[in-house]
Amino acid sequence: IATSGKSVLLVEADMRRRSLSDMLGVRSRGGLYAVLSEQISIDQTIVETGQKNFYFLDAEPHIPNPADIIVSHRFAKLVKALSAKFQYVIFDAPPVGTFIDAAEIASLTDGALFVVREDFTKREEALNAIGQLKKSEKVKLIGTVMNYCETETSEYYYSYYTKDGKKVKKGSDDQGTSKKGIFTNRANV
Repeated sequence: IATSGKSVLLVEADMRRRSLSDMLGVRSRGGLYAVLSEQISIDQTIVETGQKNFYFLDAEPHIPNPADIIVSHRFAKLVKALSAKFQYVIFDAPPVGTFIDAAEIASLTDGALFVVREDFTKREEALNAIGQLKKSEKVKLIGTVMNYCETETSEYYYSYYTKDGKKVKKGSDDQGTSKKGIFTNRANV
């Protein structure tokens, strides 16, 4: 695989509920488990997505003990190998509060983006999950992403939450409030 320029690799690290392969419309001869068990090489499993300099590494379905795989030395070696091949490596992991996978993967990376779903993720759950990530000294939380947003109608697009849990709409009189809430508008990212 030629990876010159600003190449990006997306890794399906949610070994319990895979979804990226179908969304991207790509298939490979093997996946994460096949690479870690040395059945196939990294280059044989990584596929092009149709977008320039954007590649994908899938995970097979029904992998036994995903958490054990992620905490293994082989997985850490794989992360280093992928980092050497690509400028950016993005791991899509299962939800933080449900499994330890995301925190373990994040501890092997340069930083973690915390993803929340608009009108779905409860504030308390998000705060607990962020707290779980922050417990590890190795995890560097670099930002929050809100997905499934309707930018035309979303009140979140033009608002944010303060540390006190109060919602502040952009442009309102927010003089005395902190802008370091869990959800921030685009201008504060």
